[in-house]
Amino acid sequence: MQKNRYVEFMLADIIGIGCNFLSRFLFQEAFSFELSVLLSYFVGAVTAYSMLGSAMLKRKKSVFKFISFNIAGVLQTFIVSLWIFAVLENEVSEDIACTTAHSVALGCLLITDYLFNTGISPAKKNA
Repeated sequence: MQKNRYVEFMLADIIGIGCNFLSRFLFQEAFSFELSVLLSYFVGAVTAYSMLGSAMLKRKKSVFKFISFNIAGVLQTFIVSLWIFAVLENEVSEDIACTTAHSVALGCLLITDYLFNTGISPAKKNA
């Protein structure tokens, strides 16, 4: 991947993750934590796609990769958020548990995104 394109993808992803994080606070005013995590993920994905749309529409393979990554990403974010929340819910206030769980999940997503965009995988690294 060209360096400029890589930076463009990572910047869009970071902004999308920021929108994801912030929108969860708004959604959580009306919905459960679980539904808020899912809805906010889609806000972040739409934000990233809108920033990359013109570059991605040129290549069908890029659109397929984006969709595939986001299907895996929403599952990862949801599972990690719920898992961390379950660990923390009896230890700290609900607000702190929700924010920490979602933050950790988005941190994991950012790492996964970096590995996905750079093509690094444990199998390649060990081989």
